[in-house]
Amino acid sequence: MNHVTRILTAGVCLLVILWPAQAQVITGSLTATVQDPAGSVIPNVEAVLTNQATGVGISSRTNEAGIVVFPSLQPGSYTLSLTAQGFRAYQMRDIVITANERRSLGEIVLQVGQVQERIEVRAEATPVQTASSERSGSVTGDQLLDLATKGRDFLGLLSILPGVTDTRVGAREVSMTGNVLQGLHVNGGRETSIMYALDGISAVDTGSNTSVHNHPNMDAIGEVKVLTSNYQAEYGRNSSGTINVIIKSGTKEFHGSTYWYYRHESLNANSFFNNRTGTQKPIYRFNSGGYSVGGPVYWPGKLNKNKDKLFFFWSQEFVRRRLYPGVRFVTTPTELQRQGNFTQTFETNGAPILIRDPLAGANFPGNIIPPSRFSAQGQAVLNFFPTPNYSEADPALRFSRNYRSMVSGRNPRKQEVFRFDYAISPTLNAYFRGIRDNDDEEWPYGSWVAGDLNYDLTNTLRPQRGRGGVFSLTKTFSPTLVNEFTMGGTTRGQTFNPVDPSKVARSRMGNIGQWYPQANESRAIPNVTFGGVPNYINPSLGNIPYKNENPVFTFANNLTKVVRTHAFKAGIYIERMRKDEVGGSNTRGAFAFGRNTNNPNDANYAFANALLGNFDNYSEANLRPYSHYRYTQVEFYLQDSWKVTRRLTLDAGVRFYNAPPAHDDRFAITTFDSTKYDPKTVAVLIRPGRDAAGRRVGIDPRNNQVYPLPYIGLFVPGSGEVAPGMVVGGKGFASGLYETPVLAVGPRLGFAYDPRGNGKMAIRAGVGLFYDRPQGNVYSGTNGQPPVVKVPTLYFGSIGTFLQAEGTVGPPNVNAVNPGKQPMPRILSYSFSIQRDVGFNTVVDVGYVGSSGRHLLYVRNINAIPLYSRFDPKNIDPTTNSPLQDNFFRPYTGMGNINMRGFGATSNYNSLQVTANRRMSKGLQYGVSYTFSKALGVGTGDFDAVSPYLSMRQRNYGPLSYDMTHVLAVNYTYNLPNLAKRWKNPALNQIFGGWQVSGITSMASGTPFTVGYSTTDGADMLGSNDSQRVTVLMDPKLPKSERTFARNFRTEAFARTPRLDFGNLGLNSMRGPGVNNWDISVSKRVSFGETRYFQFRSEFYNAFNHTQFSSYDTGARFDTAGRQVNANFGAYNGARDPRRIQFSLRFMF
Repeated sequence: MNHVTRILTAGVCLLVILWPAQAQVITGSLTATVQDPAGSVIPNVEAVLTNQATGVGISSRTNEAGIVVFPSLQPGSYTLSLTAQGFRAYQMRDIVITANERRSLGEIVLQVGQVQERIEVRAEATPVQTASSERSGSVTGDQLLDLATKGRDFLGLLSILPGVTDTRVGAREVSMTGNVLQGLHVNGGRETSIMYALDGISAVDTGSNTSVHNHPNMDAIGEVKVLTSNYQAEYGRNSSGTINVIIKSGTKEFHGSTYWYYRHESLNANSFFNNRTGTQKPIYRFNSGGYSVGGPVYWPGKLNKNKDKLFFFWSQEFVRRRLYPGVRFVTTPTELQRQGNFTQTFETNGAPILIRDPLAGANFPGNIIPPSRFSAQGQAVLNFFPTPNYSEADPALRFSRNYRSMVSGRNPRKQEVFRFDYAISPTLNAYFRGIRDNDDEEWPYGSWVAGDLNYDLTNTLRPQRGRGGVFSLTKTFSPTLVNEFTMGGTTRGQTFNPVDPSKVARSRMGNIGQWYPQANESRAIPNVTFGGVPNYINPSLGNIPYKNENPVFTFANNLTKVVRTHAFKAGIYIERMRKDEVGGSNTRGAFAFGRNTNNPNDANYAFANALLGNFDNYSEANLRPYSHYRYTQVEFYLQDSWKVTRRLTLDAGVRFYNAPPAHDDRFAITTFDSTKYDPKTVAVLIRPGRDAAGRRVGIDPRNNQVYPLPYIGLFVPGSGEVAPGMVVGGKGFASGLYETPVLAVGPRLGFAYDPRGNGKMAIRAGVGLFYDRPQGNVYSGTNGQPPVVKVPTLYFGSIGTFLQAEGTVGPPNVNAVNPGKQPMPRILSYSFSIQRDVGFNTVVDVGYVGSSGRHLLYVRNINAIPLYSRFDPKNIDPTTNSPLQDNFFRPYTGMGNINMRGFGATSNYNSLQVTANRRMSKGLQYGVSYTFSKALGVGTGDFDAVSPYLSMRQRNYGPLSYDMTHVLAVNYTYNLPNLAKRWKNPALNQIFGGWQVSGITSMASGTPFTVGYSTTDGADMLGSNDSQRVTVLMDPKLPKSERTFARNFRTEAFARTPRLDFGNLGLNSMRGPGVNNWDISVSKRVSFGETRYFQFRSEFYNAFNHTQFSSYDTGARFDTAGRQVNANFGAYNGARDPRRIQFSLRFMF
């Protein structure tokens, strides 16, 4: 029996043992120790815990250690009743249990007396966590209702929690499903490493790990719990935080809401840069309406007559919004340039750009290309674009942009959420929840679905359909044995395509030819780029037509057994994933007209290259495969919460992961395996040469056979392998391209210590090892490559002759996954903290929190040309005296760039976190969160590239792009005193009563950046596949007193980097502007009885309309004399939103 079989057999055995006990756990637990006045424990005390909303009670008894445990509790408020012969009855009300919380009531002392006598107390509104060691935070139902969030997106509230960084907090304009986790980082982790769950069931899109299947509206949410560090072994799948969203449930009484939210551009201030450029306020319209209702399902006298068995909840929301991705400024070809006149074409500093005649080897006379040299097809490309519509008034930007777009798209959204809870018996409870999202997005630009499009060409419509359901069953076998079983499924289907296909029809660009026209399903234009032109106009569309469906099925079981002072727990988690998705190979073609000094046909300016019909490179795929990705992931765990003494609780556990990579049932994913590469079998490259007439042609170096000029750099047909070393997953190779450990082990250990035993203070610490399920783009990014798909690339060619190369192929550029045994990405998280109840219903927490990431994803080009090799005389093209194409001198001949995705990057996070929290009590709630941290690492994202020549630690390690040294967030809700209450006048009471002020104040350091670097001459300075960084001459930091709008750091501190030098600037060594934002809301309630009221609320985002600059122009640009010529370098060039106002009207009952 091999090791895989043994593991599977063990897993099946464990499944049998735990069944019918499994999803991430959302239930909490409650413990207490019952004593008599002398301090002795009292066994066999009858304990009943009653849900105050539903009236459902759970019975238990204290064990021989005097401990009573309720191990599986839905979030809510409870009342605990204790009775024992010879003692007074005891009742504690308002015990709040949040999701995943393990709460201890400490020691409860029963007084001697008659059972008929009763002592009543209320639980602490803000308890100290004396029963668990994990770091976590929650957004309560009160906060969801009272705190203003611009987009009614609950994720916008997570930044009030310590250790949570949200770089997109101001951009969360509306609740949606696409890429909603982007910008969120928990304790230094990557955005792709967050577990997002609805009622314990994963709802993450397994492709990106940042989109979600369902995103519930805020009126459907009861609570959001975020586990941030060293949490227990029962939680897994991802390594950097768990977001658990709990849907509301029905209660004994009918409760509900109806609401309407309204935004309009007329209520907003205009932005700083709109005012500066004379741009009017953009269309900004948002109407959101909905309702919710919940209560008992009953038939008087027949069904659920006591209203304590069956409950329902229903919510529906409708959103009508104009999606606005912002103003875009680009550079489009001028009328003169389209006619060959480049006399008015300037560098950003006003210096003329001279147009080179590649045939003469000199500049065109008068900087004018004669019409006889025009390429009709190239001119059609330029004429496809709109003419300039904007004249820049800022001298520093005069030659950087000439076209302005300000468009929006429609974004209708509809959602339904429902839930049924059924108390089948006193020992058996179940619930079923469903959710449906219909979300349509129209993107003019600004989203991956629109590709690299950056102007008002056409909108791209993206319908998304999310569905989800979960069933949970909890069985109490005895007061010490409880089992929870959960199963669920979620899916999200999406497509996208241009709203008006005629605007991108190929005929609009002169019916430009293709090698494989039958593969172009969209019949749309090719991608076109103009590298070297500042802010060049870009019509490059997304992967159209696109289709994707991602059903995920989850089964989870958790079994709890209490033995004296031990609470043992074991469970299993099974996730079955399917993803049917079209590949990303570009069958429309892609022309790059950008500058390249190594291109013998280069004219020194991209628009001139297009007019002449000369391109740097062109590529096109012959097929778009449709893949069916699949995987099954199994995790299981064992843990113990041991109450070592009355004051000390020890958490110990271990989680096991079996997480194989996905495979493709249609065999379209590929990678490069160096062990399969044989240089002797590689096809021969056609080299440049001259024929008998002295004309430049392609030559077969073996026999001097002549080929047309466009064949240079392509393979001689039939001469060998055209994809050497490339393998297909599942065809004689590992189906998932690489292999993971059969079993990864993640131990967890922590403690909570109550030094005085009174529940007022806790010392807590813990450490845990967490493994990550990488995003699916790791493997889907290899779809549509050789040998499955042909993707020939032609270099230094002409738009008039490139079709002559039809049917030939050359060395492919590929994405690859490091084959063989690979470690799973992992995070070691650890913390030490002290909590203290300081009075005023306030708990203060001060802690150190850290993490270390290892085996994280990164990308390295393993087939880069040797360093400086373009300067080697042996690599010079004798027909042009320019360097040969890179493919002639790569290490793996016959292959282009091999961008290998490996598991070897690292990260380190260290922080001081301080919080002060008060739950709503006596009309006041507040939370203060301060984080002082440093996040270092290699790569902010999974596919960030590292240097192919230098060690990643030397070249690519530094502050991560989301590192914010200081983050302060203050949230508050205050019910203003009713000044007329003492007058006992109903009319005045309605006027002066019911006012509330709430808000969130955020202050944070700026995020780091690396100064960009370019030159006016486009010189090749390294002769390799890496790029230089700028040279730093002095400390670039500028005292605050010397900073101006146009000068925020010492621009003179930077210099042009010499040839053959990498530059000395460190990665992310400078910081952008910080955050200083105040969101405030004022509301008025008009009550009708105790539980019904109308509420009108005014919400002010960036209430004081303080201009919050968000970025600088960080691009240093040097001429041949070493002068810095970007006049805008160091100036502000971006700002966060100006004041936005939202009104809402709500009725609650």
